[in-house]
Amino acid sequence: MKFVINTCLSILLATYLAPLAFAQAGKIEGTIASSDGKPLPSVNIYIKEIGAGTVTDNDGKFVLLSIQPGIYQLVASSVGFVTLQNQITIEENKTTTVQWQLIESTQELDEVTILNSRSLNEQTSTISKSNIKAFDLPQSVMTISKEILVQQQTLRLSDALRNVNGLYVMGTTGGTQEELAGRGFAYNSNNTFKNGARFNNGVLPEMSSLERVEVMKGSNAILFGNVAAGGVINLVTKKPNFEKGGEVSLRMGGYGFYKPSIDLFGPLDTKNKFAYRINTTYESANSFRDEVQSKRFYINPSFLMKLTAKTDVLVEADYLEDNRTLDYGTGAINYSIAQIPRSRFLGAKWSYFSATQKSLTFTINHQLAADWKLRVMAAGQDYSTDLFGTTRPNANNQFIKSDGKWIRGLQRSEVAENYFVAQADLTGQFKTGKIQHTFLIGADVDGYNTQTTAYNNMAKYDSINVFNLETFKQRNDIPELSKRTLTKNHTQRVGVYLQDLIAITGQLKLLVGARYSYLDRQN
Repeated sequence: MKFVINTCLSILLATYLAPLAFAQAGKIEGTIASSDGKPLPSVNIYIKEIGAGTVTDNDGKFVLLSIQPGIYQLVASSVGFVTLQNQITIEENKTTTVQWQLIESTQELDEVTILNSRSLNEQTSTISKSNIKAFDLPQSVMTISKEILVQQQTLRLSDALRNVNGLYVMGTTGGTQEELAGRGFAYNSNNTFKNGARFNNGVLPEMSSLERVEVMKGSNAILFGNVAAGGVINLVTKKPNFEKGGEVSLRMGGYGFYKPSIDLFGPLDTKNKFAYRINTTYESANSFRDEVQSKRFYINPSFLMKLTAKTDVLVEADYLEDNRTLDYGTGAINYSIAQIPRSRFLGAKWSYFSATQKSLTFTINHQLAADWKLRVMAAGQDYSTDLFGTTRPNANNQFIKSDGKWIRGLQRSEVAENYFVAQADLTGQFKTGKIQHTFLIGADVDGYNTQTTAYNNMAKYDSINVFNLETFKQRNDIPELSKRTLTKNHTQRVGVYLQDLIAITGQLKLLVGARYSYLDRQN
């Protein structure tokens, strides 16, 4: 693995971006308003020379990140307004701010012919498990497409979820994950899916492999069983393609960030019966916080086999390795944020969090008839973590004193989890008289085997002064902590469900569903 990573990095850096190796990126922030000062949403903003772009939010604001220093032409365009283009200068580690006003255009649009268009409400999504349009569902459904993910240069899942109202990050657990929530409920691992199978969201998911992100807000117990009421998220990865192609990219930014990515796809035979796709990336970064760094490797190979004209088999594998420094921030003194530089790292330099996630998914699609389809899916996942380092500031009654003295403790925990799921869905359409039915019947079984190892914490590792780290000599040794408990948890769930969208008229529709679930949990 190290040889492959080093080779890719050497080729990409030496051949394409050697002149930029020492440049620090800047960013652009701005506001677009109309001539009367009202903010303009959905204005297209892009840099002419490099094609990087975004759109303004509801307040007319936009941000473009990781722009290399130089002189560019920034363009703002929107239907009904005169396109504005101005020269801007990007400087190292600085923010360029623009505040523009667009003038309404008096020019009439030429005739526009729309060949095919569906609004978000008219589109279907795999998260609904059936061919039902979004506006026929009682839940709120949002699909973030590949185009949006690319245009907004999403790096983390939270970047993509900025496009979804009501979802937010409620915690980061020492910088190791993004704890998501919506409508007052946490989106734990029961509520997060990848290609229809649950995945453990205790590690940051990789975004470069995604084709789209689907979000269904509201109650989803009929379709997914044991989930929190806030909603579910389904990550859909890129699929094999019978058209040969690929993409090699390198993303660079401040604090030593670089991320080469490779995406290759195409047919494996001349008859277009077999196709493949390999998506892989490596990420390395430091942080605005001293001593904090992260390294990630990800690969996602997939293969598509068209067995017959009506049957195809999709095999998808997934491997993620994430290693990063454990960072709990700068702490508080007497319930106020400590007045110290944000770059100051208060943990032990060797503190770490390591995570490995592996999964394998098989999906069979069979067209039984023109309006009936059978989908069978089986998947397995291995997930393991090792967290070892200093405790959070002010944890375990070791508060930071008013003079800055803090007694640091140590903590450690390990998690090893195996997950499996099997699922079958039969979907179709039929009529009873003049009433149209969109029908779904399915069954699923899944299970977790989780082992959590807790260690005896060390209450006093050493002391530091958060205002002056030179006051005390910091320890750099890694002591051995003894194991305290081994908790084994076995969870198995079985469910059978059905759903029917009954179209009484074109405007009056009724969605009915039922589910039977069995849950067995042993601890």
